[in-house]
Amino acid sequence: MTDTTTTATDTSEEVYISSGGDGGRVGGMSFETLAVSAFIFGIFAIVAAIFAIGMSARAVEVANNGGGGGGTEASAGGGGGGGAASVDVAMSEFAFDPSDIKVAENGKIVLTNNGQMEHDFSVEGLTSDLIKPGASGELELKGVAPGEYKFICTVAGHEAAGMKGTITVG
Repeated sequence: MTDTTTTATDTSEEVYISSGGDGGRVGGMSFETLAVSAFIFGIFAIVAAIFAIGMSARAVEVANNGGGGGGTEASAGGGGGGGAASVDVAMSEFAFDPSDIKVAENGKIVLTNNGQMEHDFSVEGLTSDLIKPGASGELELKGVAPGEYKFICTVAGHEAAGMKGTITVG
């Protein structure tokens, strides 16, 4: 009979945790570096989330407004050309939505004031009544020749603040 003896060798490694001297480094980075990196990543994540929420809100708005073109064609009457017979325009501080409008010759603009101040709509010598917050009104474009024009809100300071746009008639 043969007797065999096996000897085991301890191959465990020694783990060293420093409490000073090396600045609390983990894998070559200090705790402060890791904390700052995590903070910056967190800020980036928050900004990305806010952007995503804004984009989804805009998508819902576009879907609810029939594609975001702002305009709806009237079922009768037309006026030929490339624009709608009637175009819906929302007014607020300090913008028109949409700000680029295409409307048929002799068409009309249906205005809704979603802002907190009175606004109006003026193009080629035609100006709507002042529309109170939450109210609506219209401006018929009879007599406006086909072409491209600038439109504005005539309330003092509103055009300079951004209440302007382009309308194509015809």
